[in-house]
Amino acid sequence: SFITSLNDVIDLDATRMNALRTHVPGAVWLLVLCVAVVGCFASGYSSGASGARSKFTNIILPSLIAIAITLVADLDRPRGGLIGIKQQPLIDLRQSLMADEEISSRSQ
Repeated sequence: SFITSLNDVIDLDATRMNALRTHVPGAVWLLVLCVAVVGCFASGYSSGASGARSKFTNIILPSLIAIAITLVADLDRPRGGLIGIKQQPLIDLRQSLMADEEISSRSQ
């Protein structure tokens, strides 16, 4: 039972560390940027062809593209940014183990 639990902890730690080291591939970044460029170009061309600009063309589309790129970038770096992965469970576990170690060293 102890060996199984220890093995599960080791596997979870390896999975966690792999998630922190893995990043969004360059091809995905290229695709996101190409979609952004084509979307802005098509929107600007449409505005130029019609002779009138709209709020969508000037404000909403570039804002949505910037939000999407920011979200992908933020999810790519879990240690910083607006969306972060909390390390509090690991800190609590460490403190618990240290407290158990102190109690066992006192009893000896």
